[in-house]
Order: sequence, then C-alpha cells, then structure tokens
Amino acid sequence: MDINGIPLHPLVVHAAVVFVPLTAVLAALAFVPRWRATATYLAAAAGLLAAAFSLLAEQSGEDLLDRVAETDLLELHEELAEAVVPLSLAAAGLLAVLALVSWGRPASLAALNTRLAAHPRILTALRLAALAVALAATIQMFFVGETGAQSVWGGR
Repeated sequence: MDINGIPLHPLVVHAAVVFVPLTAVLAALAFVPRWRATATYLAAAAGLLAAAFSLLAEQSGEDLLDRVAETDLLELHEELAEAVVPLSLAAAGLLAVLALVSWGRPASLAALNTRLAAHPRILTALRLAALAVALAATIQMFFVGETGAQSVWGGR
C-alpha cells in the first residue's frame, strides 16, 4: 500500500504514535472529577482512533515487509508490533464502555449508570484497567517505534 509512491506505513504509523499515548493521557485525566466526563469521551474517541491507526500500521507494515530486506532488528520490530493492536483494542473497548455508561442514553444505560454510581469502586476499577492497558500500549509503542527507527536509521 502506498500513496503517490510513498509507502503507507511510515505515514500511518505516526498517527498511531500520536493517538496511543494520547489515549493514556486522557484516560489518566478521567480520574480528575472536574474533567471526568469530557476526558472519558475524548479518551474513548482517541482510543478508537489509536486502535484503527495501529491496525492500519500493522497491515501496511506487513505489506512493506515484501519490499525490504529482512533483518534481525526488523524481525524484532515486527514481533513487538504484534502486541500493539490487541492492547489498543482493549483500551478502546474499556474506554468505550466507560463513555457509554457515563453518557446514560438510552434509558437502559441510564439505569446501569445509576446502579454503578452506587458502587463507585466498579467504575474506578474500569478506569484503572483502561489506564493500565493504555499505558501498556504506550510503552509497547515506544519499543516498536525505537526498533523501527533503528532498523531504518540505525547506522546513520
């Protein structure tokens, strides 16, 4: 896959590199009561974008492998990258559940929100799980990006 002769992978990977850590930052801000609702919605949106761009980066990276010479560093990059999509999807899923429960519409979600409000530890546990997974995706993305950059620019 390419756009005007430029491989798609280096283009979309930068979007994933932005949205994966942004998801973690927004998930952390969801712990601040004053920003909770807004940060939860934004974290869910960023998480969905992070998952989409991570998936697109993985697929375009697999296509790019057919054009470049396989090296040990590139193989490590590929292995590390395999964890980013599941982590991004998990964070997006948890944050989407939190956003839907916070939204409270339709009426069935409003009732669920009311029940969960009586047990704030459940919502806190969901927020912690979402933050932990988003942080894991961010850390993994760092190592994926580092090995990818080293495989391209290592000796320069």
